[in-house]
Amino acid sequence: MGNRLSKIYTRTGDDGSTGMADGSRLSKADDLFSVMGDIDELNSHIGLVRAQLKHNKGQSIEKEFSEAWSSFSTCYSI
Repeated sequence: MGNRLSKIYTRTGDDGSTGMADGSRLSKADDLFSVMGDIDELNSHIGLVRAQLKHNKGQSIEKEFSEAWSSFSTCYSI
């Protein structure tokens, strides 16, 4: 069994901001998080369709969405 997480919160976002990968902080209301959520949701739907169709078509677009999501979280600047 893996390590158990005893603490899954930091309380650093209690002021309404979220820490980014580069150390900067953005408002939790920033449009970036809406875009990231939309990409994540679309990627989930593509995965569901692929599972229902039982083939690997669409795998590359899922990867591209994941890479875009990652880019948003690491390269976004105001």
